[in-house]
Amino acid sequence: MKIDNVKAYKMGNKLGVCLSKFYFQKGRPVQIKVIKENKEKVFLAKFNRIIVLRKDMGNSLNLKHQDLITIELDENKNLSRTSELFNKDRIDMLSLIPEKTSKGYEIIVTEFEENNEAWLRIWYSHERGSGKQLEIRRFAKIGSFGSLLGQYQAEGTKNKNSHRFRVEFTNKIIPEHQEFINSLIKLGIHKEDFVFRFTFNPNNISKQDAIDHVIQFEYIIGCKVKISEGNSKGIGFKTVLRNTILTEIVLNSLDKIRNLLANENKFKEFSAYGKFSTSFVRTSLQLERSSASDWLKNKVKEKLIVKNNYNSWSLSSEGEHLSQILKIWTEDYLNLKKLKQIENPFCLLETLKVKKLKKIKCLSEEGT
Repeated sequence: MKIDNVKAYKMGNKLGVCLSKFYFQKGRPVQIKVIKENKEKVFLAKFNRIIVLRKDMGNSLNLKHQDLITIELDENKNLSRTSELFNKDRIDMLSLIPEKTSKGYEIIVTEFEENNEAWLRIWYSHERGSGKQLEIRRFAKIGSFGSLLGQYQAEGTKNKNSHRFRVEFTNKIIPEHQEFINSLIKLGIHKEDFVFRFTFNPNNISKQDAIDHVIQFEYIIGCKVKISEGNSKGIGFKTVLRNTILTEIVLNSLDKIRNLLANENKFKEFSAYGKFSTSFVRTSLQLERSSASDWLKNKVKEKLIVKNNYNSWSLSSEGEHLSQILKIWTEDYLNLKKLKQIENPFCLLETLKVKKLKKIKCLSEEGT
């Protein structure tokens, strides 16, 4: 439904429009497109005759008081979630979006196309209003999304079910933050949505040293960092995104992929793609086991992996499932000489982070 020559008015510190009649039932979820000249923005909302426009929308359209705009209203159809995690060599993010938030509010998803690429527009509402809309690419690269999950499992804030409102990553190593930010940007998150903080204990580090750390972070990441004092033993940078929907998606992804990888039959589907990052698979394994070393000990007890005379580890005949994990787990070519140099090859596998995937030979074949 298209409505031309709608005038924008000031509504507090925002802009909004007043429609002449009710085109839909009040409170019904609808998709609203706002058009000014050759620019347009789309958002999801509960219908009302009075529609308040978000600040970012007014800014992107360069909208001013009493400007004439065009409004297009469409019925909002919530996309059914797909059960298929993979689409060719990508992850289908629609499969990882929960039906409801942890507080029980329905999550609405619509699909749109931008630059010949499929995107998802995600939104939810509650009694007092609505959450911030999120737009992400529908199909994510396995490596970058796997890296995101791996980092978040290790250093991310695991919000309680009743407080899932922010994605927060804490680490003192700047390149780790850079990788985390890049993974989210590839998903479709805008860099201006990030907030950065640095916390230090004045009893352990001087204020000047803290400032020096921040200057280095700002130079490498290209951002502004808020500095605060705390009682922590060391120092730490925080990368924060306040978005309930993104938080729900990340935490739901960790849970879902962990459960899939724990299922040996489902794992055959995973192994067929063979391009998971180290972090992607390691994430799911760490959720169930405290460390790779403990996991190795368990596998030895289960006779799935054995130690040979060359001080290296190889697979038993019953370890076929484990061989699939190893093929995907490491992104580097792993030969017998490397295994001889360490007591536990899983330590090497856990720390390997190679950007380009190389051809991998089965570990059991290397031991022969």
